[in-house]
Formats: sequence, structure tokens, C-alpha cells
Amino acid sequence: MATYSKKSYNVSSYKDFRPTYPSKFFEKVLRYHDNDDDAKPSSYASIEGFNGTRELHLDLGCGTGQVTFPLSPFFKTTLGTDPSQSMIDQCKSSPEYKVDDDGLRFSIASAEDLSVIPGLKPSSVDLITAAECVHWFDPPKFVEQVAKYLKPQTGSLAYWLYVEPIFCDPKLDAIYQKYVYQDDRYMGLLWDEGKSEFRKWLKQSVDILENSKEFYDVQVVKFDQLSLIENEGVESRDLAVKNGKLSNGCELLVIEKHLSLDDYILYMSTYSALNKWYTKHPEISKGRNEDMMVLMRKDLEEAGWKNNDVKHIVWDSLYVLARKV
Repeated sequence: MATYSKKSYNVSSYKDFRPTYPSKFFEKVLRYHDNDDDAKPSSYASIEGFNGTRELHLDLGCGTGQVTFPLSPFFKTTLGTDPSQSMIDQCKSSPEYKVDDDGLRFSIASAEDLSVIPGLKPSSVDLITAAECVHWFDPPKFVEQVAKYLKPQTGSLAYWLYVEPIFCDPKLDAIYQKYVYQDDRYMGLLWDEGKSEFRKWLKQSVDILENSKEFYDVQVVKFDQLSLIENEGVESRDLAVKNGKLSNGCELLVIEKHLSLDDYILYMSTYSALNKWYTKHPEISKGRNEDMMVLMRKDLEEAGWKNNDVKHIVWDSLYVLARKV
């Protein structure tokens, strides 16, 4: 996660070009937290005589506030934390942030030590969220801190991430894999430890939650599109994207965008490993023939993607929900 704290990383591009999370998924998280699968969640201000489990929301690894801001209306107080000063500064520069609003605050903190957050007390948080950041955390310390600061009996944890953008076009998917993982001349060897070992991290964190006496009702839902296509056909994948659920009724986190080639390249520019590649190759100027993004774009064009063509991209995803004992 250190890459996001470096001055060379473009935080503004991260905010502008990373995918956002659908409101339906936020509703899913709130229904789980409220322990009510039928009700449409109301904002905190519209709730009269609510049972007190919407007092405090803590968003870990908040980045540019892609979860912090949308969920803040549903809680009396929302705290966004991130170890990167640049990310916190970006949140505070947002028009959604008001300096005198005590209901929305930001603080520099890591997920492994929440004691540094001003005024935060153990057993005081109703909902803890962490989106597209959990693979940077230390699993045992993260789970320990969550258990310490969630309210007993009513506190909930929700974390999720998106993994690979899938075109369902073998040529385009192969080009992505080449430049991002497979070819060591490009990003393959430059991923920070959290990214390169995120599958191992996820298994470890889920195992800790499921075997912990501090949590119950642990739910793990994975959206693996290529496996779904292989097992049930492309029609099942398309229906899952359209309906936001699998054929068995399990709700999914569906993250999708319609992108031109220009927009896709801008999205790729937010990858931390690409930032490290440019740092490793100061002799290569951005936009020159040797620039890996120029090479990748050329390969995508030769595979048939013209800039005026808009491609539907859907990200593989996973989410985990758990309740505090």
C-alpha cells in the first residue's frame, strides 16, 4: 500500500477512473447490518426510534471516499481512515466534505492500530467497512482490531474487493494478463506484496473469521466470471450481471463500466505497479513508443478495439460479511 502514499502516485486519477460501487450493494450491506433482508435501508435522518446500531460507521482504507461518502447519510457519524496522507487530503478536498460537519470525519490510521483515531473507543463501532484495500492488511491484526472496536451483538463487518476486469473476449483478456501479470518486462514483478499474495490473504482472513469465537454468520460470496461461464455458460454469466445474483439467488457485488479505449488506458494508469514501472524506467517518457501503455494500447487495437468502440467490462469480485458476537 506504500505506493499510494508516494508523491509520484496520481491520487486524482484514482478517484476519477477507478470503478465505483453500486447502490444496490450498499443496500445489501445495510440490510445485513440491520438484520433485515426485506426492508429498503433508510437514511439515518429519516429513522425515528431506531435501535441504535446506526450511530458510528468506520471505513478503513477509505482511499478517495468511494465508500465513506455514500454510506455517511445512513449513520449519525462516519469516520474515514487511510494510512496515506494524499488520500485523506483528496477526501477533504471533495465538495461532499464540510469542515464543520461532525458527522463526517477523516483521519490517518492503519487497519492494524485503530487506537490512534481521535476519540475512538473499543466496542463503539456499529459497522466497519473496508473496500479494495484488505489485501494490504495484516490478517490477524486486522481481525483483532475489528473485534476490539465493533459493538458486541449488533456490530457488523463488511469488506470487499474487485479483482480482474473481464471482457469475455479471449484476445483482450489475454492482453490484460500479459501486461499486468505474465510478462516480467511489464508489471508482473512489480506488484506490492499485498496484491501479489491477495488470494493467500483472503483465505487466511476468512479462516480467521470463520474459526473465531468473536464472529458469527460469516458470509463469503465470490463472483468468478470465467468459472461461471465454464460451468454454466455465458448466458448464466450475463444473467448474473443483469440481475445482480447467481441462479441460486445469492446476491453478487457486480462492478461494471462501459469504457472507450482511451478511458480504459486511463483506468490502467491507476495501477500501483504501473507507477512503479515508470519509476524503474526513468529513461522511458510517457507516450513514447517504449512506454508499456503505448505497447498495450497497440496490442488492444490490433486485437480489434477501436477507440470509438465502447466495451462492457465487468470485474470479478468478492465480499465478506460477519457479525460480532
